[in-house]
Amino acid sequence: MAVTLDVAALRNALRLGDTAEETAEVTRLLAYATEAVTRYAPDAPDTIHDEAAIRVAGYLADQPNAGRRDAFANALRSSGAAAILVPYRAHGLGVAGATGTAASSTPATPAAPAGLRQTGIETVIVATADRWVGTALPYPATAIFGVQVDAQAIALGLTANLPDAGVSAGADATAALGTNLFSLGSDRAIMADTGGAIYFAASAAGTYTVRLFEHA
Repeated sequence: MAVTLDVAALRNALRLGDTAEETAEVTRLLAYATEAVTRYAPDAPDTIHDEAAIRVAGYLADQPNAGRRDAFANALRSSGAAAILVPYRAHGLGVAGATGTAASSTPATPAAPAGLRQTGIETVIVATADRWVGTALPYPATAIFGVQVDAQAIALGLTANLPDAGVSAGADATAALGTNLFSLGSDRAIMADTGGAIYFAASAAGTYTVRLFEHA
């Protein structure tokens, strides 16, 4: 299953012209949308992948240059693409300690180190490097927590050390990232009202599987 759109088809769907600048932009959007929708639901039919890619590309093409908290943080969800892909996506968190085998379209969860239990998993799409992206991951309830990105090793951290200054969707995450590939932060103002707001940032754009662990 794959996205079968070409640049010309996507250009027509987005009602764009054929100038060099517009062609370059459509080419970039098609590459990103293809990666996003096929990773989110790899078994969806081609026609569904195509429609989802059009929605993601159109959403990104029309969004403002500056982020507005969570309003433009997740193109897959906000564009409506996720909704049409969900029926073709295998669900299951694969929580450590659960009985049976949970089907999932994300990579299999490796066994967590002793003392850690998985509490959340989310596919996070980073459209722009070094920028915070809002997630639905639960704020850690324990002082020690772990985070795993894709198949990398679980990194441990302290909730007291989660960066929070200026953390909001679209805000600059350069200081928190430093030389790291990924970073987690929190908006404490939102936490007071909703019980937790976790943000993710990466040094490279892409689609990431983020797992959150708490100390048992």
